[in-house]
Amino acid sequence: MSFKNHHYLIALIILLCASCKNSDKNLAESASLEEETIPTLQNKPIDTINAKAILIGKTDAPYNFKYFNLLVHTGLFNEVSNIQQENHGDSLYVEIQKLSKPQIIDLIAFEEGGLPPLFSRFFITPGDSIFMEIKNHKISFSGKNAAHYNFFQQLEETATGNWGVFKGDFDQYKNDNTKFYNQKKKILENYIKAHPEVSKDFKQQTYAALKYEYLLHLISPRDHQLSNGTYQGSDLDEVINKMQFDGEVAMFDAKEYFDTINFEDDFNRPELLYNDCFKRTLPKYIHSVFANAEVPGYSIDNFINERDFIKSNLDNDLESFAIARLIYNYHEAGLAFGQKGKTLIEELINDYREEFSKKEDYVSKINEIIFDLNSMDFKLSEQLLDEKLINLKGDSIKLKDIFKNDPSKFKLIDNWASWCAPCIAEMQKSDEYNPMLKEKDISTVYISVDEDLEKWEETVNQLENYTNKEQHYRFADFKKSNLAHVFLQLGKTKNRYSIPKYTLIKNDSIILSTNSPRPSKQEEFLSLLD
Repeated sequence: MSFKNHHYLIALIILLCASCKNSDKNLAESASLEEETIPTLQNKPIDTINAKAILIGKTDAPYNFKYFNLLVHTGLFNEVSNIQQENHGDSLYVEIQKLSKPQIIDLIAFEEGGLPPLFSRFFITPGDSIFMEIKNHKISFSGKNAAHYNFFQQLEETATGNWGVFKGDFDQYKNDNTKFYNQKKKILENYIKAHPEVSKDFKQQTYAALKYEYLLHLISPRDHQLSNGTYQGSDLDEVINKMQFDGEVAMFDAKEYFDTINFEDDFNRPELLYNDCFKRTLPKYIHSVFANAEVPGYSIDNFINERDFIKSNLDNDLESFAIARLIYNYHEAGLAFGQKGKTLIEELINDYREEFSKKEDYVSKINEIIFDLNSMDFKLSEQLLDEKLINLKGDSIKLKDIFKNDPSKFKLIDNWASWCAPCIAEMQKSDEYNPMLKEKDISTVYISVDEDLEKWEETVNQLENYTNKEQHYRFADFKKSNLAHVFLQLGKTKNRYSIPKYTLIKNDSIILSTNSPRPSKQEEFLSLLD
């Protein structure tokens, strides 16, 4: 298997939290410690909706359903916890629960033999029963509202070209994307004429999906190519800073580039809160366009500007969403690694505690941040340091002995898995950031959540040009591991984790962060050491 065709599985896994037996200093129990800076949130759901939809699938390639994902966009990010599915080889039965509003859902079905996965989207309404067939590597839908389900498949088959690739000219990039967006809109207009039975909600949400996908590409220029041949976008701030540093652009005129965009008309739209592209686009535009940052980046001043802009311009659920994403994005960028930034984040969490507590997904994500804030400068207990990991030879070794064998002042714990494409992509960038790690006396310890031993060993061997095989380990019993609770931020009120996840440790015991920026984001990563 080559990494060029590596499966892009969603690195979000459902896990039943094991209870932790521990000493009074076990960080896994930090949610109940008296000295914690800020208490974790408790979910207080007010949504009593029991509506659901059903998807029944059939395929000529049973592997399609082995790793099958539906992504529902109800929370801060893609939600999978309200989906129950049964896989019976070439057939599939899925219940999508707590479906409160019509919305667009993403579908991913994987292929054997290194073939790229099948992607699709479809519009779904509470109460729908959808029949899906995968045949000859193509997806089709039928059912009472079939016209709602098949548009995006037809769009993929009909549209010619692709979104633009940024090559240093903002005007050209915008023109290329505008042309492709207009083509997609025309296809949708013709589809609606051919299917007059589609609902008003379908029109609203589908037009919005196309529009905000377009706006997303404008604010995240697609400037670098991945190993599988696709192009990925970068933050606009990063692109502009790099071009100015290289002398390629003297000044970027945001007003001219975003001249057709108005915040009130385009973004103050709570009816789109379940629309994936809208949700991804809103925080980016607030950050880069509307909050009037004097200097790009994730600084304290910009955090305050964005916070105040959100409070002044948004209300209710849309305000709560934008504030939660603000907290998440700035925490990811390392704002909390200074005392003032940490205090600002803690105060904002407390200000919106009641609103966040009403939404299960918000509770989960915000509690990850609370867990990290409470664990900063926390000392690993002897019990945690005595936990054993398994190396490639199959030998057991204590964490403290792994640390003893490496004299580096700092240890970066990289939690990953063989099926996690973003984890592997970060390792493949190691030539970019290894000099920085070496200069700062930081070594990396890779700890996998894999339970498939053969797959783990195979992937580590494939990564030997990027990582040190001698520094690869896996949890002896992941579901019972206290270390997993610490490194993956599994508090008492949290039953999910995401990877890659990085923990930075100083002097073999002091945690600087359980949610470190990726080392490839060198400026943000280095802020941990200040």
